[in-house]
Amino acid sequence: MGFAFRLERVLAVRRIEEDGARQRHAEAQEVLGNACAARDDALRRLGATLAGLDGLKRRDELSEQTLYLHSLHLAGLRREIDVARARVAAATRDVERTAAELLCAHQARESLEKLREREESSWRRGQATREAREIDEIAVQRSHARKEENHGP
Repeated sequence: MGFAFRLERVLAVRRIEEDGARQRHAEAQEVLGNACAARDDALRRLGATLAGLDGLKRRDELSEQTLYLHSLHLAGLRREIDVARARVAAATRDVERTAAELLCAHQARESLEKLREREESSWRRGQATREAREIDEIAVQRSHARKEENHGP
């Protein structure tokens, strides 16, 4: 009969929980990456818009209406950037939270696996001791049988 860990079902649940935590963390990282990309895109567009405005100024093609439209566009981009920064901050908090959950799940699984290894090692030592005892007992029985054979009953 082989080794049977008494908490094998709990260990299986802990493995499933760790996999779920790993998946949630990966999803949170993906959301953070998308939020950072959106923020960076908005910042890039802001820079391009400001560069376009500077180009109009250098060419002396800036009219009152163009300046007004640029100011509206810049205000919209700045609001978009603020929203994107808030999303990045929220996503960062979510990544940190899921990382902490993953760490807890990992530690819980690992502690059970270490307990399993210790119990299995103890079981193996016990098995080896029992086998050695049985071999010694067989050797003693054979020795007694030989003595009886050689000396008679």
